[in-house]
Amino acid sequence: METVAKIISWLFLPLFMPMYALIALLFLPSENPYCFYYDCLFMLTEPAKWALIYMFSIFLVVAPGLSFIIMYRWNMISTIEMDDKNERPFPIVVMLMYSVVLYLAMLWVAPAQISRFILSFPLAGVFVVIAFYFLNKWKKISIHAAGAGIATGFILAYTLLHPFYSIALLGLFVLFSGVVMSARVYLMKHTIFEVTVGWFTGLFITFMTVLLYV
Repeated sequence: METVAKIISWLFLPLFMPMYALIALLFLPSENPYCFYYDCLFMLTEPAKWALIYMFSIFLVVAPGLSFIIMYRWNMISTIEMDDKNERPFPIVVMLMYSVVLYLAMLWVAPAQISRFILSFPLAGVFVVIAFYFLNKWKKISIHAAGAGIATGFILAYTLLHPFYSIALLGLFVLFSGVVMSARVYLMKHTIFEVTVGWFTGLFITFMTVLLYV
């Protein structure tokens, strides 16, 4: 069971969960083939979809991941998962930097041609990371749970603003969230309180950011 929990933790890393949500909304069709809003992500062209995936992957997965590996090699953090909350402030700042750069890069490239749902996503990440910088001073809040919360909050806001979109995807991500949080508690990396606060923080901030931005 411990091995399964570890596999789940790696499959649903905080860096991966927002990407899963983005890819799902880009490629899973809406129940309404014409979509209710002009910026339905499924209706984007294939080149536009892959450009977004490449951009998000570089700034939210590859660059942060390499940065954390370098920090580990230089003994700035004792584990890649950052089990010690006292080691987290600098990695959190690094993640904040990449989120800000991604948001500004999309604004600079073609703001009029990019869905406001897409623009709101890295901005939500900025706000979540800032919140976690301060929450970390209080408790070792689960970053895994926050990543799941960000993904779920984004899909929740998207589903709410697209009345014809299937809620099955939202249910799936809620299920994923429960699995991830259960794995972190089982591995004794976090308490139930820490994963709960992490998930709701990520979900609420992302949900409100998307609603207010769009």
